Amino acid sequence: MIYPMPRNSSEEKELRRQAYECEKKGLIIFHEQQGYDKSTLNIFLVNSLKGYEEFLKEDGLI
Repeated sequence: MIYPMPRNSSEEKELRRQAYECEKKGLIIFHEQQGYDKSTLNIFLVNSLKGYEEFLKEDGLI
């Protein structure tokens, strides 16, 4: 995701959070379209969003 240069660390975290949410939404849609079992969604998200560990922890996925 391309976003403007953050002015401070809180703005940077907010922009990273937005990028995470956008990617997560797309992955959930992909997972559903592929017809995968819903019980594997969390594992799929954790494996696919490795660069966002802090947000995965906040969401309770890891």
